[in-house]
Amino acid sequence: MIAAWLEHQSRHDMELNELVENLNFKRNVSFTKKESVRTGYIAEFADETLGITVCFTKHFPLNLPDFFVPVIDEVRPHIERSGKICLFDASSVLIDENNINELLIECYDQAVSVLRIDRNTDLYRTEILREADSYWIQVSKKSITSTVDISKATYLNRKMIHYSGTIAFYVADTEEKTRALGSTFAGNKDKESYLTDCTVIRLKKGSPLIAIKDRYGWNELRQYIRKNTDNGVKRRFKKHTDIKKKVVIEAIILVIPSDFGEIAFGFLVMGRSNRWVPMSMMLGLKCTPLYVRRMDYNYLVNRAGAMNELENKQILLLGCGSVGGYIAENLCKMGVRNLDILDKDSFSESNLFRHYLGMNALANKLSNKAQLMKRQLESEFLDIDIDSLDFKEPTVEAYLQEPDRLKNYDLIISALGEPTLNLKINRILRENDYRVPFICSYNEPYGIGGHVILTNTANGEGCLECLYTNIDSSELRENRISLVKEGQNFKKNISGCGGSYVPYSALDSQQTAIHTVRLAISVLRGELAENCVITWFGDDEQILSQGFITSEYYQNNKDRVKIKCGIKKNPFCKVCKG
Repeated sequence: MIAAWLEHQSRHDMELNELVENLNFKRNVSFTKKESVRTGYIAEFADETLGITVCFTKHFPLNLPDFFVPVIDEVRPHIERSGKICLFDASSVLIDENNINELLIECYDQAVSVLRIDRNTDLYRTEILREADSYWIQVSKKSITSTVDISKATYLNRKMIHYSGTIAFYVADTEEKTRALGSTFAGNKDKESYLTDCTVIRLKKGSPLIAIKDRYGWNELRQYIRKNTDNGVKRRFKKHTDIKKKVVIEAIILVIPSDFGEIAFGFLVMGRSNRWVPMSMMLGLKCTPLYVRRMDYNYLVNRAGAMNELENKQILLLGCGSVGGYIAENLCKMGVRNLDILDKDSFSESNLFRHYLGMNALANKLSNKAQLMKRQLESEFLDIDIDSLDFKEPTVEAYLQEPDRLKNYDLIISALGEPTLNLKINRILRENDYRVPFICSYNEPYGIGGHVILTNTANGEGCLECLYTNIDSSELRENRISLVKEGQNFKKNISGCGGSYVPYSALDSQQTAIHTVRLAISVLRGELAENCVITWFGDDEQILSQGFITSEYYQNNKDRVKIKCGIKKNPFCKVCKG
């Protein structure tokens, strides 16, 4: 076995030598093999004239080769403090194992192009800012978690909290939120905590990044701030630093606006004096890099591909069962901050395998789904306002006794799966001329599909009842887009009537919820103002195996993944006829 390993290793070394020789020939360079190899690599080659080293891991070519330059103090774009050159995102590179000669040459060319970025150009300054976050984390020994919305801040003074013996700090917009943030993330509830100052300062656009190093002088930091801020910020900063103190432990978060977002980096300023003196005159203050862990709404929303224009939209969600639970979660992830939810049902162990809520919900003293969803969502998402509409009688029927409530929303979503209640809401909205878009979402049984129906839009014709009204009389019938034949009962029960349910999976609910939230976002952003129906189609094997019959509508469309169509006005619809 040892002999076989040695033979394999020898063959691998020969292959790498041949690769490097090809690079030397094609690019007129002189990489030679080194005896000593960096930790984590199996081979290292250096060109002493160029000052570049190339290293290979045992997984090459599945891992790209790494290029290094000698470690220097100054910051250079796309070069780590270790001297490693960041080439490109390896996950975006398709590696052709049959052409690794060209792969090595391509990596070398990329490394050279990084080294040739001229420090006197706009490209150099732009790339330094673009990489600022990665540079700063390399020199920061401590961090500050912030939910302060720095995207709108010019100059802010906030209270931050830290715990004795820790290297983490926490800051939010109010003292109450700061304490809650620290309590949630610190995990040091038994340790003594301290509240002190944190100042957020926006620098002028185009400001250079401060030189990256492990420690700064207080005068050096003050000069950098004064040089890169406008007069109003200078005055406020001077007023703050003129306050007399004996002990200083505070944070300064600086923000540089750029074309690719705000660059945030922080400093921990610490020191003490034997007498009360202005902070600006205190000798021996230590300023060390503080890494800013941003958790403010706008930053997280934009990184997640969500939309901050949804921030002030008010949504009512009726029903937070299997479909509704996933709708609520995805709305929050897409940037919705104000959500009212109503559901009369309790959460039980039978819900576990198709609901957003999990085992933790069963251990909670609460049982109502809406209340549990409120607690879960507010624990997972910062600065959101969930109202579980915890009335004496938390039912949709009771809620509709005061129909004026409906007009206060930007969007109403029903995941009740109850046609009678959905039709009642449809009538209330139309009869009172409440121009609030209304979405109904529900699954069909056994994974056969699901529907999302949008009505009551600004320019939409037809309504929900049009779909339930016979095409040649005003009689109500099963929805004409139903995927199953009329007159079948799909409910199962394993514990009496109270335990009855319609069989479908969590995957079905998530599918319907995703279509619902995508449609909801289009409506809230003003991109869609016409009534429509979205139907997704699943497989019919399971439902047929249970002896049920699919509808003609399903049979005609089952080979399609999804259908989106308008809602035609039904001349026999009592709601539309008025």
